[in-house]
Amino acid sequence: MDVGAGSHLEVRLLGDLVVSVGGEHVRIIGAQQRALMTVLALHANQVLSPERLIDALWGPAPPATAAASLRVSVSKLRRALEASGVRDALVTRPGGYVLELVPGQSDIDRFECEIQQARTASDPLERAAALDRALTLWRGPTVEGVDHDAATIAELARLEALHDLAVEDRIDRRLELGEHREVIPELQTLVAANPLRERCHGQLMVALSRSGRQVEALEVYRRLRDRLVEDVGLEPGADLRALERSILQQDQATVAEPTALPPAAGRAESAPGSRRAWRVWMGGAAALLLAATAALMYSSRDQPEATDLGSVARLDVRSGAVIGEVPIDARIHVGDGFGPIVVGDDVWVMNTIDHTLSQVDVDRATVTATIPLGADPVDVTVADGDVWATIGAENTVVRVDGATGEVLATLPVGELPVGVTEAAGDIWVANHRGRPTGSVWRIDPQTNRVIAKIPVGARSYRSGPSWLAASAGSVWVGVSNLNAVVRIDTSSNEVVATIPVSDGGVCGPITAETDAVWVAAGLCGNGALTEIDPASNAVVARIRSPHWHSVFGAVRGFGSLWVSTDGGPFQIDPETHEVLGRLAVPGDVVFGGDLAVGAGSLWIHDAGTQSVIRLAVPQRALPTAAASSPR
Repeated sequence: MDVGAGSHLEVRLLGDLVVSVGGEHVRIIGAQQRALMTVLALHANQVLSPERLIDALWGPAPPATAAASLRVSVSKLRRALEASGVRDALVTRPGGYVLELVPGQSDIDRFECEIQQARTASDPLERAAALDRALTLWRGPTVEGVDHDAATIAELARLEALHDLAVEDRIDRRLELGEHREVIPELQTLVAANPLRERCHGQLMVALSRSGRQVEALEVYRRLRDRLVEDVGLEPGADLRALERSILQQDQATVAEPTALPPAAGRAESAPGSRRAWRVWMGGAAALLLAATAALMYSSRDQPEATDLGSVARLDVRSGAVIGEVPIDARIHVGDGFGPIVVGDDVWVMNTIDHTLSQVDVDRATVTATIPLGADPVDVTVADGDVWATIGAENTVVRVDGATGEVLATLPVGELPVGVTEAAGDIWVANHRGRPTGSVWRIDPQTNRVIAKIPVGARSYRSGPSWLAASAGSVWVGVSNLNAVVRIDTSSNEVVATIPVSDGGVCGPITAETDAVWVAAGLCGNGALTEIDPASNAVVARIRSPHWHSVFGAVRGFGSLWVSTDGGPFQIDPETHEVLGRLAVPGDVVFGGDLAVGAGSLWIHDAGTQSVIRLAVPQRALPTAAASSPR
């Protein structure tokens, strides 16, 4: 990038958009140019296609003149930068446009660098100073004209989560420095704004207790417990219960140390993953809402493992009464993002906010590797020992060696790849947008080459195929703008059926087995889980319940169908479709964490501890349909 002598480009996005050169503001006139600059800067150094920018500026129904208007906006924005002495910052590349920034030119870059410095500093004063510098940069994330672009909304949600964690980390540092009286007013404000967030409640309890206000500290706990029990049917987490006991026992040795708090894990609170529900271009504004809500849950990855991991209660869906307990065999702390879980020889957990993949040893129930992925990872599958992950923002698929964790290849695919699955020995990828990339691509893993591009009849290049699953010699493809599931024969690479699903019923992941295919309605759907019979290519059931609004996916195992929803994980009889109960996983009503069955266990996200828990579900412990409560 060529910048005029003595000038320095700075882009500030943590608040209203401010672009300056050498301290002088660059005049960017008009909402469209400002929104364009915002999207380009949030995705700096990434080539953004005209189609994606049109989506960001106008949404799903752009005017006929959108392409021409975009070119005019790019030209005006480029001229504004050049008039301020900045040349070759906004450039045209094959496939689209890119805003080229170097490290430090964005306040987001500086914000994240200061947070990283705070995490690595050994001295409490250095950590506190770095957090102060980071939070000084925060003016609130911009939302200027970007509410059409779900990928941008997801990035803003990630920044909000980083900010919330930094605020609590700074309070930890101040408590560590003995400033317990000084932080009480700030904590009282945080608790009022986040009535279900356990970490800030715990911090307030410690600050009050250290200030000789034990009765008030216990009252904070009581109010939180009452709200949790009344609103979501859950008790506070183990750390908070232990803190309450230490205050009751006047154990000053415990409450005097900051480690009595649920500790900061040195990373962002998670935006929700749900079963592939946290997908930046699928969730839109709802994804931002989920991210903000999931951030109410504290993170405690670094806390020591308890010898007794406890159990997950199974609740009657009508009364909320406990009707059973499922022991927790293991709790494995993973990264941020709550992406999909897949089980092969190991368990693989995609962390969509960390942009990493956690490899979990099944026998030891520990993370053995954390593999960096590209920006905005979406879906993951296991094939012949290797792991394949779609990277939405980079239009690639990453292949990871399942034995070593080494990235073996990064393969370019179509625009906005979403779902990925294995079928007939090959890898299949759904490219959500573009012409002709709104299709399913087939990759030969022997050569890492695309051997087929299969159109699925999507009506719009902005809303093509999304989620994939494989069974019965077929690949099943959800196409939301068709309100249909498309069946591709793996022997011929041809579409053999297009199965209509009710309006709003194809917005989430697909689970396929030989005798049934389940389609989740997802965040933007109608709240149903649709069952398709592969023998007849017909919809045979639509499962709904007043206990949820959104369905994020399903998995079958232990004689039941386990369904991830915004109301928590539910157990359903796969034959009668009767709701048999709900698993009371901490944080489960904030978002729908992913579910997986494998290695003799049910694996499920636990938002309360930023982890995956392993449940060995004994068949004899499950109720029969006759013994369960009605839907």
